[in-house]
Amino acid sequence: MFVSIIMKFLKLSFTVINLSCIKQIVIQPDKYNIYLNDNEVKGSYNILRLGDLSSKSSKIEISKNIHPHDYIKMTDWIEKLDA
Repeated sequence: MFVSIIMKFLKLSFTVINLSCIKQIVIQPDKYNIYLNDNEVKGSYNILRLGDLSSKSSKIEISKNIHPHDYIKMTDWIEKLDA
């Protein structure tokens, strides 16, 4: 049996984003901040099993002034999410 998996991507002028990696999009009046999930998790534990785990998020900023074409593309894409 053949199973086809379709991954969705968002193509910008300077990068291509796998949509499944988007953690959060912060919408501001003149820019979008896209936070991505990183696959790297750091942590430490001691003998008593006490410790912590942490990960960081990469951020992509799409500014209306610096990336006008990408800003319009993001605005259109977000508006389609409401449909």
